[in-house]
Amino acid sequence: MSEEISMNEAVRRAISTVKELLANDQIRNVALEEIEKESSASRDWLITVGYDTPRAVQKRLSPMSALLLNGPEPETERKYKIMRINSGGQFVSMKIRDA
Repeated sequence: MSEEISMNEAVRRAISTVKELLANDQIRNVALEEIEKESSASRDWLITVGYDTPRAVQKRLSPMSALLLNGPEPETERKYKIMRINSGGQFVSMKIRDA
């Protein structure tokens, strides 16, 4: 049997995979939220990764006012993904976790 991946390495791989898969989505503040190691035979790591993403907001200013004031700070929304990393260190799946 091969050596199991450490918790720290599983977290590193989960976070790097989220960043890679969502590179075009302007995500920020990527952080570890939860860790669980399955007790089943698979012994996979379930790692919840949170991140902020821009949220579309209704503009309250006219286009000219927005230009003059450099526009309002864009709002963000916190989202979460549950990353499954198997005991050998391979990415298995990514699922949406509700807030």
